[in-house]
Amino acid sequence: MMAELETEYDVIIIDTPPVGLVTDGIHALKIATIPIYVLRADFSKKSYLKNINRLVKVHKLLNLALILNSVKRNASGIKYGEGYYEDVPSKKKSKLKQLLRI
Repeated sequence: MMAELETEYDVIIIDTPPVGLVTDGIHALKIATIPIYVLRADFSKKSYLKNINRLVKVHKLLNLALILNSVKRNASGIKYGEGYYEDVPSKKKSKLKQLLRI
């Protein structure tokens, strides 16, 4: 079936049951070009992270990608990944420097 689908489509997405609960999805992960493991923030169990390492070792998944979804803002309103490059000047500072010719 996959060979036939590949002749018709550029991208094929297969949604499987959670790999930690049943093993049905492992075969799909093994044949996927880009296997994706999705974790939900503040919901997925920490043991699922250990399962990722086991999947990679036991089933030899070479390019397993992880997605962390449902990430909430913290008290300061900063999302994960924002403010990482604080030394990069913001657009506001750049415009101010242009006005002041600094």
